[in-house]
Amino acid sequence: MKSKIIITIAILFTIMLVAPQALALEIQVDNKGVVRFYDDNILGKNVNSVSPSSISKPNTQTKPMKTISASENKQINIKPSLDKTAVEVQKLPSTTLKSIEDKRNFVSTEVMNVDHIEMSFPAQLTADQIKTAKEKQGEIKEKHQEYLQKLQQMRQERHQETVEVRNRAESGENILELKSRHATALLKDGAEFQLDPTTNQVVITTPAGQEHILNHLPDQAIERMEEAGFFNSDEGIEEEVEVKIYDNGELFYHKQDKISKRLFGVVPIQIDSEIVLNDSTGEVIEKELVSDSIFTQFLNAVSF
Repeated sequence: MKSKIIITIAILFTIMLVAPQALALEIQVDNKGVVRFYDDNILGKNVNSVSPSSISKPNTQTKPMKTISASENKQINIKPSLDKTAVEVQKLPSTTLKSIEDKRNFVSTEVMNVDHIEMSFPAQLTADQIKTAKEKQGEIKEKHQEYLQKLQQMRQERHQETVEVRNRAESGENILELKSRHATALLKDGAEFQLDPTTNQVVITTPAGQEHILNHLPDQAIERMEEAGFFNSDEGIEEEVEVKIYDNGELFYHKQDKISKRLFGVVPIQIDSEIVLNDSTGEVIEKELVSDSIFTQFLNAVSF
């Protein structure tokens, strides 16, 4: 009997050793630009079944595995792939506009491949961060600059608020989601997320290398769509949008919606549509979605 127990324990121990380990990484950025990394191993769990909430949260006594000070002038790049998410620490180039636009000038100092990633950074933009961002980018001549400055000013008032970034599996794809307040933005098709802790500025990069500074936080995008009169969300209801970068490099927020029409001008029906927000200009439009169904296309054509 005793020998059976010993054998059973040995088998269980062996199973634990050979079981795949899912590495969960949490990154915390404070309002001074200091970045702290915490890791946590989840033993024997299916990668797709582990929810972000199952990652143990570091407490104030937990010692980070790595800390980056603001003076080190580095940024964090998060790139999802099919089965892993690469977290890359990059050294920033010189602060001229030409160097910023040339992605090859970025130097990778460390790469960590993880199964689960959670990152939080302040929603607030300080006056110093806005000033530093302008110095790094140079003066941006744009007719919508006044609107973008308004967005920055709104973020200056967001004391003690954080923005959350994590990866999740959806339809067999490993994607990133960015959450602020009551809204979540999905970054699909292999889009990368970059954060410069010294400016608290987010850059979205497509697999083709197109880059765009994210001006609206997800909840700001939702609020702008509401201000434009396209829909009204109920208080406390979580809204979801998708971030897309077009071929010309412009970034847009997309939200699924429906347009009310009347079949032959009489019978009320709902037509699938999407609300589209230009992240650079704040301009919002709504357009009907083209259906693959010939019958649905016919209904859309005879409805107004």
